[in-house]
Amino acid sequence: MLIAALIFGLLGGIVGLFIGALIFVGDLVDFAFRGGDTSTAGLLVLFFALMAIAGSIMALKKPWQAAGLLLVSGIGPMIVVNIFGAPIFFLTLLAAFSAVRGRREVR
Repeated sequence: MLIAALIFGLLGGIVGLFIGALIFVGDLVDFAFRGGDTSTAGLLVLFFALMAIAGSIMALKKPWQAAGLLLVSGIGPMIVVNIFGAPIFFLTLLAAFSAVRGRREVR
């Protein structure tokens, strides 16, 4: 189960990096045409994606801490970008659940 947490977390992080990069480029284009007001949604999604990758790597040694980090990194994009954060949320939720389920393997 800990390997599943690693895989789902990495997938969530990679999807998050892709979505965050797209949103960040869209923010830059919007800033170039309108100017003045900027949005930090893309940077926040990139930050949460990096948190998901770090949490998935932690899942092998510290599953409880990794599950908490994966939950935070999954809920964050849902708050920041609504429906575009759904794939990240579901993948990191699966990773957190797998990390908690696999905690017995560590003992």
